[in-house]
Amino acid sequence: MSLNLKWLALAPVSWLIGGTMFAASFERVERVPVLVNAYNNQTQEVSFGVPTTARIILQFGGGAIAIGGTAAAAFFGVGSGSDSKRNAGSQTQHERLTRPIPVTGNQPARTMPTTAPQVQPKPSSPSHEALNESQDSALGSDLWRSHEPTESPNHPAPTDKVKSSLSEPIVLSGYANKMPTQPEQPELNLVQQAAVFGCGQNSDSIKVHLLIPAITQSGKTSTLCGMIREVSQICPDVIWNGVDPKGSVFLGLERLCHSDGFPVIVSIDLDKPNVGVSMCVELLRRAMSEQTQRKKARQRAMQTGQNYDPSPYIVILDEWPAIIKAAKDCDLTSGTKHRSTIVQLAETLAFIGLEDKIFLWIVSQSPYVSQLGFDGSVSAQFCTFAIGRGFNMKSIEICKKAIERSTSDEAQKVQLFGKLKKLSEARPYHPVCFSSAGGQIAYAPDLKDIQRQQLFRAEDSMDDEDIAHLRSLSPQAIALEFNEFLEQKRSDDTEDDQL
Repeated sequence: MSLNLKWLALAPVSWLIGGTMFAASFERVERVPVLVNAYNNQTQEVSFGVPTTARIILQFGGGAIAIGGTAAAAFFGVGSGSDSKRNAGSQTQHERLTRPIPVTGNQPARTMPTTAPQVQPKPSSPSHEALNESQDSALGSDLWRSHEPTESPNHPAPTDKVKSSLSEPIVLSGYANKMPTQPEQPELNLVQQAAVFGCGQNSDSIKVHLLIPAITQSGKTSTLCGMIREVSQICPDVIWNGVDPKGSVFLGLERLCHSDGFPVIVSIDLDKPNVGVSMCVELLRRAMSEQTQRKKARQRAMQTGQNYDPSPYIVILDEWPAIIKAAKDCDLTSGTKHRSTIVQLAETLAFIGLEDKIFLWIVSQSPYVSQLGFDGSVSAQFCTFAIGRGFNMKSIEICKKAIERSTSDEAQKVQLFGKLKKLSEARPYHPVCFSSAGGQIAYAPDLKDIQRQQLFRAEDSMDDEDIAHLRSLSPQAIALEFNEFLEQKRSDDTEDDQL
């Protein structure tokens, strides 16, 4: 029996440690006088030595170490020897199995294969076809005979091209290292989507007004210009009208006028708002007159079976709170009722204008229609298109209110809130848009230099002198001029009806 001396050396070490601990437990305890009070030389006897608890621990611990160490040394020292003997026996048996087998005659020596066998096609040989039945029965010599692949009628020899193809590794498509990449989808353009819905030119022919809640420095003017450009590219014959109390630039629309000389974009001077507010009221009345004419044309088309497809008529009311405030100031100074008139006309157009493709784009700072001064039932006619930037948390709060107004599904709200937070934090200075038409959030396209473009140009457009002259007119002169125009327009309509 072979022994392991490393493990057997553990026995004396265990006896030495255990015996030392066991002997230390029998140290004598003596009582020694110790000075307790130095003033009166008072002394007290104190015991020095191993306490009773420590003595018990040393006795049992030392015995356990001595006995356990000896047993472990005997077990591992003797057991490892038998294991090594068993391993040596198995190695000898393996060598006996892998030893070459001596053969006699012409048979080649056979050994155990060290690598995995390679399976190759074994074509038939003409020599085997020529053998008779007696030679086929003698398998002793033919079993170990190697044959070169030769060509036969049934099994032709593989060509170099086939050999090269067989030598190439085969890669299954399902286990390829790189998965096929899917084509990138184009980025969602919500500005284009809102513009298409805001002029009724979408594939489903859905017609809605646009409520655009946004605050200053949220990118609403650039986004509004982008929407105007999208609509002009989709439908070039659109009729534009607008009111702007802060003097923004709308791709050249602010310099255009209609055929009768009325400006396309009415500007309101907040210091002297009388003229601008009167023109705003007249703009809305012109829209109502257009709606009345279109309604008659629609009824006539339905009676005669003709096609009725008028051009979109879009009225942009930018900075609605500023328009209402300017109208209120006019009411206080001039005793007019422009504020209630503006709200009433806009609300009427919101109710009945969609049927005849008259659309309102109202830019406000609240996503709630009731805060515009309208009746709450008209909210179903509006699609909310909110704009915000991450660095301005107030604009993000407006987007959140727009999300809460547009959907009642709590799971969808949480998802939209999370995406809004992610986009606004990733690019805090880039406008983020939310459209209630599809319940989607995305970045606005890059519209940084769009306000410098002049998309609308006309030779007969008013110059600065004409605009200044029109602004210098008194409200009574403007009202008188437009009343004459309306009377002439009504007489023309009456003649058309009689014909």
